[in-house]
Amino acid sequence: MKFDFIRHSKTKVESDKPIALWGLADEGILKAQVLSNDEAIKRLDIVCSSLQTKAIETMLYLAKPNTLPMRTHPDLAEITSFSNKFLYWRRIYLSD
Repeated sequence: MKFDFIRHSKTKVESDKPIALWGLADEGILKAQVLSNDEAIKRLDIVCSSLQTKAIETMLYLAKPNTLPMRTHPDLAEITSFSNKFLYWRRIYLSD
């Protein structure tokens, strides 16, 4: 099994909202749309995302034009955006 990790695209900072609710900036939308045409994206079996808005939006721009299945999972997220803590790995099972 092979995993390709893609970071969410350029974020629109909205200081009046929690970071998890920030969406994509116009530049981020354009970058995700361009990336959706890449052959590596077209070969994916599934696109998974955290529950953060910016990640879900990136997933949609990559998966939808390529008719790829999409899944979200609450464990696919940063511990916190403002800490020096290391991320931890945990086995995640995705079911159909």
